[in-house]
Amino acid sequence: IQKGTKRERDPTDPTMWRNLGDAMPEGGTVDVDGTTYTQQECFIKALVIDPEDPGTWCDLADTLTGDGVVEVNGTTYTDQGCYIKALKIDPEDEAAWYNLALTFMTTTNDTVVVDGAPYTQQACLIKAVNITPDNPDMWNNIGNTMGVSDIVVIKNIAYTQQGCYRKAAAIDPDDSDTWNNIANTLSDDDTVCIDGTTYTQQECYLKALEINPDDADVWNNIGNTLCDNATVIIDGTTYSKEDCHKKADAIEDEEMSDDE
Repeated sequence: IQKGTKRERDPTDPTMWRNLGDAMPEGGTVDVDGTTYTQQECFIKALVIDPEDPGTWCDLADTLTGDGVVEVNGTTYTDQGCYIKALKIDPEDEAAWYNLALTFMTTTNDTVVVDGAPYTQQACLIKAVNITPDNPDMWNNIGNTMGVSDIVVIKNIAYTQQGCYRKAAAIDPDDSDTWNNIANTLSDDDTVCIDGTTYTQQECYLKALEINPDDADVWNNIGNTLCDNATVIIDGTTYSKEDCHKKADAIEDEEMSDDE
């Protein structure tokens, strides 16, 4: 068997720096020519050499949390700023649009400016889904930005909030959050048809629970569909309204214990 040869690292190669960062576990470091670099520092090194790589800007943004900032070539960037920089280079980068939309969850901004135009969170998500229409998370998140009576137009088709969730279910019928979201658009007497089958609100919650039995929110929601004396059978066990809420509390307590 022929032995492989060790490839020498070229510190002037931006791809090498990006690959080092991508391969690094969270909190890890790497030694290059006697100097230790964090993941973030690897991405910065790559961008100092090649500032026109949108993927590296997105990677760098992923290393930032909350109000964190980073300096590249004398300019300070937030995670939003990194994604905007990526989109100036490649305005068709759906991952950058999607991740930019997610930054709205941790900022107080109502809009961001990309290439001179203002975008809301919903507008960023619509840009992303227009590029990659088969991503169920994008459809779910568009629905999450809407009210029950709102309408969005995507690829010349009008969607309600429920329509966005139904689109997500058509792409991935095994996502518990999607079924929970669909159920939340229904009132007690409403039904919805998914892939030829009609579901009540409670049946949508049960479908979500079938996929993820450890979702406290869904257990609470099922409990909320029950009258005081009503019960529901889940996986062969009968639950009252109180039982469902106790189940949710137990799951939340376990999750808090795991986080400690």
